[in-house]
Amino acid sequence: TIDLGIDGATERTVGISLVLADFNGQTPEGIKVGVTLHARQGKLSELEVYSFRDEDKSFSLPTMESLTKDEQL
Repeated sequence: TIDLGIDGATERTVGISLVLADFNGQTPEGIKVGVTLHARQGKLSELEVYSFRDEDKSFSLPTMESLTKDEQL
């Protein structure tokens, strides 16, 4: 998870997050991952990238070409 912030912001956004985008993808290492972008209080707040299996090794971000829309939202 990558927490995002606005340059110059002095307060952290809190509360319920809104999912703006939810994608499936594959890393260059061949690991299937989910990618979710969240907003709080009208501002981007975090980017999550997670594997669908319990991976105990590090992996890269998925390639843009591999991203597909998760239709479950």
